[in-house]
Amino acid sequence: MRNKNTWVNFGIGVGAYLLLILLVRQNVELFSYTPELLVLGTLAMYMIIGFMQRHGDKRAGRIAVILPYGVGVTVYAVARILKSADLMALFKKIVPQIYQPLNKISILMDQEISRDIIVAVLMMGFVVVSMLALEIGRSMASSESSVMKFCYNIVLVWGVHFYLFMGAYAFAAMNPAFMSDIKMKNLFAVGMTLAIFLVYFLVGRACRNISLQIVQFLSCISISVSAMIMYVLGMLFIWDIGIYERYILPVATSFIGVMCKEIGQATGETAKVISQYGITASLIMSIVPSVLIFVGKLASMLEEDIQANEEVKNEIKVENK
Repeated sequence: MRNKNTWVNFGIGVGAYLLLILLVRQNVELFSYTPELLVLGTLAMYMIIGFMQRHGDKRAGRIAVILPYGVGVTVYAVARILKSADLMALFKKIVPQIYQPLNKISILMDQEISRDIIVAVLMMGFVVVSMLALEIGRSMASSESSVMKFCYNIVLVWGVHFYLFMGAYAFAAMNPAFMSDIKMKNLFAVGMTLAIFLVYFLVGRACRNISLQIVQFLSCISISVSAMIMYVLGMLFIWDIGIYERYILPVATSFIGVMCKEIGQATGETAKVISQYGITASLIMSIVPSVLIFVGKLASMLEEDIQANEEVKNEIKVENK
């Protein structure tokens, strides 16, 4: 059993990371403007990997976390020695969360710093932080503390949404016909609506049960809170409003989003961008995922109550016999 869990833990870690870098390749434009979003999403991914790790040999999960950084360092060293642009491009694809912050750091630092030093420091830093995120995820999954359950739900909700909006953006970018042709756009809206209902409902069922309902609800609305913060900061010209538009893209491309666009146009908005549909539409787009997550959690709790009642009835029957 331990050997089986070892391979399962390793497969979860490697599989999740491969999916991440595959989606990041299709979202280069997004992360070139907001590398911090990629960093946060990567750490959320490692926490989710920690949630999913089976009991047994923990080394396999840790090896899966360290492996991409080890491969990245090797590729980078060879690329620098051979002065190979192709290998350097491969390095960017293997560890995009390392390479993306380089531009930000070079702008922030007044003095010239060797790229090799920056890469080495970031690599070591990410290895430590990624391992820490993995262990925190494991702790959240096993802890019965309400605070840890609250954090678990937030990371789960936000992390799944991170993958969902990356997937939606990648699909839209690779298939422009779905965004231009009316029939194709409606077809995409149907598919996205079904995906939203299914994904967020299942996320709600996977959220951990917190005894206080208000705390349970608060743990399910991190998408809404994040979206509205981005929206407000964008309207105040502190944050790029385009980031908000991509972040909320899964809901915006569904029939819910189409309805929001109609609401915006009915209130006098003529611009095509999501951020100008009007505050009412933005609120609807932001609240819907949270409502679906909470409904999924309530359904899960109802099933748990039914199972508990059945167990009590069975115990009474056994005692009466």
